[in-house]
Amino acid sequence: MTKSRGIMRPRWVWTQAQITLMTEKYPITSNTHLAVMIGCTVPQIIRKAKALGLQKSGISTLTGRSLSHEHRESIQQGLLRAHKEGRLKPPPQATIQAMREGARRPEVVAKRAQLASATMKGRPQRMETLSAAAEHNARAKIYTVLTPDRVTLTFKNLSHFIRQNTHLFADSDVVWHPPESHPWCRAQRGLYSLFKESNPASEWKGWRAVKKTVPSYRAV
Repeated sequence: MTKSRGIMRPRWVWTQAQITLMTEKYPITSNTHLAVMIGCTVPQIIRKAKALGLQKSGISTLTGRSLSHEHRESIQQGLLRAHKEGRLKPPPQATIQAMREGARRPEVVAKRAQLASATMKGRPQRMETLSAAAEHNARAKIYTVLTPDRVTLTFKNLSHFIRQNTHLFADSDVVWHPPESHPWCRAQRGLYSLFKESNPASEWKGWRAVKKTVPSYRAV
């Protein structure tokens, strides 16, 4: 049951033995290891330490000596060198940095754009990169429509299709209005109304939505 149903979830209750262990071990033990010893989560350890006013001692669990800033930096550099030589796994900071750099690779960006395109609807977007008003827009969706001339067209990115095929609409229907980040026109809103998830329009000025799958059409 959830809180919205009027029933509160059971809260973690600290025993005196756990509090004693927490007080003794917190200054010289990592939060992850301490959470395993006590049987709770790391966030619970952090909150309880704050409530008890506990702080890390900065003393090495191996040597028993306090670690200076220079000493900590030396250890960090040593871990990085060991990782480059294949002797150790990378430290968390290096792993995070590698993930950030990997996320910028073109093949990773293209894969994310393809996944987003399959689930997100096309909208007017900014005119650069994956947010461009083009077929490669990360949020673009495939539409199939029946024109007033009874021609079936399939295209990707509704706004891009309208910009590239203004001759299919009245001049007043392809006048784009602000805001600059999400411009709109009557044709864009009219065609989009055919594909709304709730209460879609049956037609707009003779245009109709087609549910069946047809060969792809590339707007030119």
